[in-house]
Amino acid sequence: MQLDSRPREGNPPEAKHPPVMEDRPRVLIVDDTPENIFMLSATLKHGYALTTATNGSEALALATQAPHPDLILLDVCMPDMDGYQVCEILKKTPGCANIPIVFVTGLSSAEEERVGLAAGAVDYITKPFHPELVKARVNNHIELKRHRDNLEQEVQKRSRELVQATLARTMLENDLRLALKLQLSLLPPARYRSPQMGGCDIATVLRPARAIGGDFYDYLHLSPQKVLFTLGDVSDKGVASALFMVRVVTLLHWLAPTSNHPSELLASLNQALCLDNDAGMFVTLGCGLADLEKGEILYASGGHEEPILVTPGQPAQQLKVEGGPALGLYENSKFPAHRWKLKRGQSLVLLSDGVTEANDSATREFGNERLVESLGYLQDCNPSTVIDACLQAVEGFTAGAELSDDLTVLTFQPGTSQRFQWDITCEMKALTEFTQSLHKALLESGCSQECLHDLDLVTEELLVNTIRYGFPEGSEQACIEVSLWADAYHVHLVLRDNGLAFNPLEAKEREEDKIGGWGIPLIKTLMDQFDYQRIGEMNEVTLVRREREN
Repeated sequence: MQLDSRPREGNPPEAKHPPVMEDRPRVLIVDDTPENIFMLSATLKHGYALTTATNGSEALALATQAPHPDLILLDVCMPDMDGYQVCEILKKTPGCANIPIVFVTGLSSAEEERVGLAAGAVDYITKPFHPELVKARVNNHIELKRHRDNLEQEVQKRSRELVQATLARTMLENDLRLALKLQLSLLPPARYRSPQMGGCDIATVLRPARAIGGDFYDYLHLSPQKVLFTLGDVSDKGVASALFMVRVVTLLHWLAPTSNHPSELLASLNQALCLDNDAGMFVTLGCGLADLEKGEILYASGGHEEPILVTPGQPAQQLKVEGGPALGLYENSKFPAHRWKLKRGQSLVLLSDGVTEANDSATREFGNERLVESLGYLQDCNPSTVIDACLQAVEGFTAGAELSDDLTVLTFQPGTSQRFQWDITCEMKALTEFTQSLHKALLESGCSQECLHDLDLVTEELLVNTIRYGFPEGSEQACIEVSLWADAYHVHLVLRDNGLAFNPLEAKEREEDKIGGWGIPLIKTLMDQFDYQRIGEMNEVTLVRREREN
């Protein structure tokens, strides 16, 4: 009877099992004697995947193809190529150099063993061999190779992770450097001398403790007579504080032109910072508004370090300030103002707590007392000199220890400019006397000879043009006022007269109208600023000349 081999309906077909992958350690046995191969194979048949070769060439072909053996039992004495030669070739072949090789030989001298080990073998088994000894040695070397391979894999993994981490860190550092550059670009220059009437001198320094920080300084000319200067310290450090700092600076620039008082400015800024401040960020801020004509400063503080007054040849003084809380915490906070009149040569110092809290190697703080002492009895209180004295004191105390916080200092000095005023007539004698008096005033203010010469030419030209074009029918009712602010850095000259409206900047100069061959183009060339405006019934011409760098 013929049996139907087809599967019956409803019965599943016979399952096909996938082939089992060989996961046993691979051992290559190389020997030109079949009996030796048989005995070694019988010894290792349980637990190992075996491959055999009877000569050196065959052994090389099998060992160099993937998957490579995990261990090679290699006979030394073979006809075509001995075991030493095979071993040397394998040790120079990529992928095979780390295969453990155990020599199996009837040569048992110490010299033969030395030569074998020197060729790169890990062990030496002599014939006749004991099966259990062979098993033990093969197993030991297999295990050693497994641990070595695992270690190499781990090292490679760690190396890749290290490379990736290093690359990521490098990219982060580059980003932070760029962020710091962009952050500092929001701030004005570190040194500033105002060319405006009365003038002022400002010097600053900012040293972030990290790649980017939360300290900042700023100063703005709100009018020819008013200068606003601030120094702030945002809570926390890093990216978050830097972004909050950008917000504070942006708001300051937006609010400052509409405010005439530091108390009002801080109150408006505080209310703006309290809005949508879910992160609870805040900023301490010192804010001064200087009247350059009067030499007065209105100052208000929001939780900031008290300023220091520096006077030439005298002890420095930390000014007591009743301030409000830090900005960004309480919406309706008040910020009382203080009024100070600075004498000629005095400077006001604003600073962040990164100065007073700078630590030495023993984590001791620099402190306010050391700072005030270091700024006392300076003969020259020029803002740059004060900054240098502050930095030298901090650096000497910390002795190279890293900053734990951003370090920022701003020094403000009202203009050391002297003010002079003249009311002159159009008579030649009065003009001559004025010229002499102006020359003397410029000398007293420290002007250079080059500046003196240029201003002599310019004032003569302007006064002659004022009389000629402002009073064409006579100068009996002429009223000419001259105001001068001058020091060793700049000259600010203002001429006012009640003559006819005449804008010298728009005048078309004829050759015959030039005085001594000079004219308006000369004034524009010699002066850094040349402006005209009509105010009521008065003409006003403003000249600014800065000292030239040598």
